[in-house]
Amino acid sequence: MRSGRLPEPERVLVLAPGGRDAAVAATLLREAGMDAEPCATVDELLRQMDAGAGAAVVTEEALRTADLRTVAAWLRAQPPWSDFPFLLLTARGGGLERNPVVTRMQSLLGNVAFLERPFHPTTLVSAALTALRGRRRQYEARARLEELRELNATLERRVEDEIAERLGAEARLRQAQKMEAVGQLTGGVAHDFNNLLQALASCLQMIERRTKDPGIAALLDSGQQAVNRGAKLTQQLMGFARREALRAEAVDVRDQILGMSGLLSRALPADVRLAVEIEPGLWPVEVDPTQFELAVLNIAVNSRDAMPDGGRLTITAANASLGHGDPRGLAGDFVRLTVSDTGTGMAPEVLDRVFEPFFTTKTVGKGSGLGLSQVHGFARQSGGTVEIGSTPGQGTSVSLLLPRSAKAPARADEVAALIPLRPSAGGKRVLMVEDDPLVGAVVASALVDIGFAVKSASTAEEALALLEGGASIDLLFTDVVMPGTMSGIDLAKEVRRRNPGLPVLLATGYSRDVASIRGGFRVLAKPYRIDALVEALGAELGERPGLPVPAVSPPPPDRQAASSAER
Repeated sequence: MRSGRLPEPERVLVLAPGGRDAAVAATLLREAGMDAEPCATVDELLRQMDAGAGAAVVTEEALRTADLRTVAAWLRAQPPWSDFPFLLLTARGGGLERNPVVTRMQSLLGNVAFLERPFHPTTLVSAALTALRGRRRQYEARARLEELRELNATLERRVEDEIAERLGAEARLRQAQKMEAVGQLTGGVAHDFNNLLQALASCLQMIERRTKDPGIAALLDSGQQAVNRGAKLTQQLMGFARREALRAEAVDVRDQILGMSGLLSRALPADVRLAVEIEPGLWPVEVDPTQFELAVLNIAVNSRDAMPDGGRLTITAANASLGHGDPRGLAGDFVRLTVSDTGTGMAPEVLDRVFEPFFTTKTVGKGSGLGLSQVHGFARQSGGTVEIGSTPGQGTSVSLLLPRSAKAPARADEVAALIPLRPSAGGKRVLMVEDDPLVGAVVASALVDIGFAVKSASTAEEALALLEGGASIDLLFTDVVMPGTMSGIDLAKEVRRRNPGLPVLLATGYSRDVASIRGGFRVLAKPYRIDALVEALGAELGERPGLPVPAVSPPPPDRQAASSAER
């Protein structure tokens, strides 16, 4: 049988080789409005059936001696919807019980109706019309089957798409869960490391204060540099974990990038050309300026390393407004800062992992793999996101989407006015709450050496017990994260509730929500220098009443930091 979609003619084929039977039958059918086609042989009948027909009128004698194997094969090859109808004209008295040829024809032809001759012309017309109606329903069934087949194919594609989307969502969820777990572990390790750095930094400063040997000064300076490098590494870890206490403020991106020009020039070799393209009327952004610079530096250093034979590094900035329903899950006004290079680019399998902590394409000893993970944490904690695209052999483009600030950036003279004066301790009584015994002992010793009177507690509950026992203090200095049921914030709020005028200073190495931690309290970032702590204590005690104290940041990135920033 022919392949493809069959036509739907309603021709009636007539095979009656004896005398004028075929012509008479065809004439009767035509007069009834049917398209009749006489056939001279079985082979011609088969060709016309293959071309398309609605039914066939065949005489018994035309089939009695014919080779019907080709007809039988055609009928067996019919599609499921097709059952071609035959009208077999038999001789008088040719009933099934007395005519074995008729029985054989019924078995061979399948869908066959018998009409005994002689018959009235109306009977032939009626039987032919009935056969055509049956054939018409077969064509309708074929159309329905094709519609169902197309619908099934559509459903299969939809199911495949749904399954692919679900598998993709599950993979993204597993990746997010993995990153969250790594982030939690990283944040915890970084917090403990911060305490060690705090103790070490305090020890170095106490040694510096107490020693008079000029030969030790170089060793102390080397130790302090090591602490500073550790502090930067910790900030990168906490940046990935989104736990470091970002000190967000309104920042002018143009001024920030231009202010980094010297740093970028030192970080980039002479064969890398730097271009900066900033859109006029660029909005200010709400970010931590130090972390912003470190993020840009990390991206720039990655680009530098991807261009060993030189190239072009382009920094662009433009305003971007995102509507609700944006696939990134962001809405509102943002500034898009993009750093693009013409370097080697990255393969897809590398691109999928660039924001994972400790993942790096560099050789052992060339970096820790925290650069872009810190960029990722900074962007997300700032309320934006980071996107990356790369083509092997063509370069990489990293874009930071940072939220627009509702405030104007502070001028340099306004910032300078916030710097507090160094106080004298004057015997002020400080209740210090620190769960790390090493940090607590070293900092308390430093404060006593300066002239403060220090009471120490390792938990919020222990501190409250001291106050309830009648301990008299001039200031509460407490870490934020501590064991027990109360955090440092809870303790500060409870102390303020009992004594609204008591000065309170908080210290923290990380924070999920800086705004809620501040809550009207001053915050000092760990690890801090003793002189920064003394300045903050003095400001809180009222040496500069009402003057806010800027949180202490690690030293700004320098050439050494630039060389260690990495993917």
